[in-house]
Amino acid sequence: MPHYTWCTSPLRRYVDLVNQQQLIAAVRGEAPPYPANDADLYGIVSSFDAAYTLYAEFQERLERYWCLRWLRQEQVARVGATVLKADLLRIDDMPLLTRVVGLPMLERGQRVEVDVLAIDEVDLSIELRLHRCCRTPPAGSTSSTRDGGGCRCQQRGAGCRPGG
Repeated sequence: MPHYTWCTSPLRRYVDLVNQQQLIAAVRGEAPPYPANDADLYGIVSSFDAAYTLYAEFQERLERYWCLRWLRQEQVARVGATVLKADLLRIDDMPLLTRVVGLPMLERGQRVEVDVLAIDEVDLSIELRLHRCCRTPPAGSTSSTRDGGGCRCQQRGAGCRPGG
């Protein structure tokens, strides 16, 4: 595909209005408002990218705060999670990704239970420790270990030992 654009309603973002103006001119066979390699066009795109990145980072911090706040409020002591890579986990039933220091080498997709040791809502951190490895649930199922269920214990192998 020689050309590609990404846009939504021009009412939402200025960069989408610019994309729409460029496309309309092309369809009509007219000169585009911003010719190839136009400095103003690059400025618009650059400004959009910078703002979009800031909004995405803000949204991520906001979601992390409310996940940590909920875990503390509900006094959750143990949660289920899925290994994404190395020491990075996705906590069940919430948009929370976090690293676990000292997590043994586990396969991507491995289900685990982790103990919640500490939560700091100011610096948006959570300290977790591996409790046990679990069987991977069947496709399409969701499991929560808040009540101790869902994460069925698996024989601990060489790569899965509880934290100290």
